[in-house]
Amino acid sequence: FKRSRDQEFQLQQALATSELQALKSQLHPHFLFNTLQGISALIDTEKERAKAMVLKVSNLLRSALQCGSSDVIRLDEELKFVDDYLGIEKMRLEERLEVRWRIDSATRPLMVPQLILQPLVENAIFHGVACCRGGGWIEISSRRTGDMLEIAILNSVGGKPQAGMGLGLQNVRARLKHLY
Repeated sequence: FKRSRDQEFQLQQALATSELQALKSQLHPHFLFNTLQGISALIDTEKERAKAMVLKVSNLLRSALQCGSSDVIRLDEELKFVDDYLGIEKMRLEERLEVRWRIDSATRPLMVPQLILQPLVENAIFHGVACCRGGGWIEISSRRTGDMLEIAILNSVGGKPQAGMGLGLQNVRARLKHLY
């Protein structure tokens, strides 16, 4: 009975690991698809900016692939990735996007799931800043509350729900569920 129970536990762990890998593998195409859409909007009108964005995207993908097999990374590494992503968004939105950072230095060495923030930042921009003619701001903050890490991503607009696949948020929820 004990051997059977141990074997069942190992199978459940293997299933959870494979589900987590499948969810992680969805992030790269989702991110790439959305970023390429932004670049395609610039190709006809602003070739130099489109070219610079392609170079930034290739650097961003390179850094994402370097951590490829890791499920968790340090928060400061994740924030660097988000900052690089925001560089692409700032090229697209220019002065319409303001970014505010409120990161508690004590949270930087803490471990977080890799690529967990980018879909949330993307949603904050897409649903709250990019849809407003005057633009707006997003704020990324972190703090430690007891033994918990709290990360918040806010935008100035709040935004109205828009139709979409919702893959980014579904993926974030599922990854957090599997990891924790």
